[in-house]
Amino acid sequence: MIKKLKMTKAPIPSNENEPLQDLLDYALMDTAEEEDFDEIVRLASNICNTPISLISLVDSDRQWFKARVGWKKGLPQGYSE
Repeated sequence: MIKKLKMTKAPIPSNENEPLQDLLDYALMDTAEEEDFDEIVRLASNICNTPISLISLVDSDRQWFKARVGWKKGLPQGYSE
């Protein structure tokens, strides 16, 4: 029998608006692929000997991958990218 895991939602930090504003100021969400970010995830995969490495940005509504190794672009319906 498979045991169901109960997931709990993490509390929102009191300073949540500060990092969200920083993310908006950097204007990285929904931008094109960049070689510097791609190199970072390739390096992380090599150093950690893992098949998947991601640079993930999370705003107030969604998670988006700026760079990826070993992960197809796109997520199942109901998830963000």
